[in-house]
Amino acid sequence: MRKLKTVVLVLAALLSVACEKVDDEEENGMAQNETETPTESNTPDQDKPDDPQEPQPGSNPQNPAEEGMGFVLAEIFCAGTPTPQGTYYDADKYFVVYNNTDHVLYADSLCIAESEFVTVMKVDYVPNITNDYLAVSAIYMIPGSGKDYPVEPGGRLLIVANAINHNIHNPNSWDFQTADFEWYDISDIPQYVDSDNPQVPNLVRYYAKTNTFYSPNSLGTTAFALVRMPVGRAKFLTDYYYEYSYRLTTSSGNKKMVSDCYKVPNSWVVDAVNCSIFQNMQWLVTTPTLDSGYAYISISANDTSRYGKAMRRKLDRVDGTRIILKDTNNSTNDFESRVTADPFFVF
Repeated sequence: MRKLKTVVLVLAALLSVACEKVDDEEENGMAQNETETPTESNTPDQDKPDDPQEPQPGSNPQNPAEEGMGFVLAEIFCAGTPTPQGTYYDADKYFVVYNNTDHVLYADSLCIAESEFVTVMKVDYVPNITNDYLAVSAIYMIPGSGKDYPVEPGGRLLIVANAINHNIHNPNSWDFQTADFEWYDISDIPQYVDSDNPQVPNLVRYYAKTNTFYSPNSLGTTAFALVRMPVGRAKFLTDYYYEYSYRLTTSSGNKKMVSDCYKVPNSWVVDAVNCSIFQNMQWLVTTPTLDSGYAYISISANDTSRYGKAMRRKLDRVDGTRIILKDTNNSTNDFESRVTADPFFVF
């Protein structure tokens, strides 16, 4: 079971967390994409060895997303579950990916990515790359040689943080031992260790802004995306590095802040979902062509009722026996917000 480290930050510290190490942190979703575990470096993956699994370039390398079109994020669960003791369990986060087409799609080289920037704090980043790229704080890829992981029309993939029976730790959770994939990280800090189920395939870690293990933003203040990866990890870390700056204005003055992450061309993005806090939404961190709306699990920044809540795509129509989910590239219209999480939900 993962441990959750909490922190209390004022606004200035929240903005500067991307540039300076903060020792006592508490989540509030107002900073650059938060991690719930200690972070030692903005780009720790540069020093990690390459994974031998390389994606197979598709037939349209200029527009990789074309081959993955039809995959959608059907359910996003990033909050964690409440426990009978009134605490919070965060090891059971998951994504459901759905084939929304009438033909077989292959999930090989499909990635889950989380945005670097948060929707609850609008800052003028320089250079502004939004029209061409999505800045990401984490990206993990489904392995495969091209046709190893077929997904039938109306089929789905359950991608989880930990492929274990979470009911052992929290009766309000689920048994994920039959998940399709899990993401797994080798932690550099002994007290924060990830679990690995050898019976469930691991995603290939391309990059994550943490030296421990990746945990999606629990307030839901980032964007999540499906990305079709056309390049190997080494090339990605070399060619798609992104350093940016912004001005932080506080009562003590105006200060230039500098941070970094990685960027994904918009032409690689198959699906994107902006998420926010209902009362604090300020801007979309994707270009509107990828998503022009947002979904949410939190009403306010201190909303503990979000635990056990998910964002689930709406049913659009039924074509014979095939369920077609709503996909207008506007998450406000396409998603039901704050639904009871259910990784095995049948549309």
